[in-house]
Amino acid sequence: MGYPDTFQGFCVDGPTTWNTFHKSELKPKPFGDHDVDVEIAACSICSSDLHTVTGGWGDYKGPLCVGHEVVGKAVQVGQHVKHLKVGDRVGVGAQVWACLECHLCKDKNENYCPKLVDTYNAQYPDGSWAHGGLASHIRAHEYFTFKIPSALDTNVAAPLLCAGITTFDMAAYLSILKPGADFHMVGLPDKALPEMTAGLFAAGAPKLTGSHLGNHQEMDALLKLAAEKGVKPWVELMPISEKNCGEAFQGQKDNKFRYRCTLTDFDKAFSKA
Repeated sequence: MGYPDTFQGFCVDGPTTWNTFHKSELKPKPFGDHDVDVEIAACSICSSDLHTVTGGWGDYKGPLCVGHEVVGKAVQVGQHVKHLKVGDRVGVGAQVWACLECHLCKDKNENYCPKLVDTYNAQYPDGSWAHGGLASHIRAHEYFTFKIPSALDTNVAAPLLCAGITTFDMAAYLSILKPGADFHMVGLPDKALPEMTAGLFAAGAPKLTGSHLGNHQEMDALLKLAAEKGVKPWVELMPISEKNCGEAFQGQKDNKFRYRCTLTDFDKAFSKA
């Protein structure tokens, strides 16, 4: 088969072979009226990808295709898609679907929707699986597919879709911080946090909260800001291949990259996809 019935992706089979990638056929969810198919041009590596393939976030069933900092070209749009068209350069981050009907979604907190679907290793309500960006194509709901401004280079824009939005989201809240107010730490330390009992929180100790990505409006604002102000992540480029995927993930684990690793040349790797 082939696109649009199937995609191709570089996959791993399980945590014991996490750095051994092979090209595999992927079955996407049925194409919907609000879906967008993206022919991928670049995808950056996030440590979330590494934690997933190594089994740090739990076991999984392969073949698994990760990657959620994706930039490419829209090649098919659903009949109800309003703001994107075939040929647009677009990006997809770490979320591809939400119900858009619950109180969280309606309050612009769709990134906390209890039914949200992550970009990979996650199931849609119909039971089909989401597949990540180390692939020929990705299929996502239009609400989680973003037009990339022309001022942003494809390889540089990719990290903004997860690392960028996660930082931007928290920075937006930190901008309203005042003396005596709550402080939010972005990320977690390498060592375990000290034990905190419920009594500490009841007595007015610091609140312990978390952040999951950003919402649609924040992503749009981030991309606009980056384009207008010249905000450009520093990246290290590698052509995507079975060998380079393995080396890139091993390098990520060993802290070999000084900057964000962006995998490129998808058109060559998937020329027969």
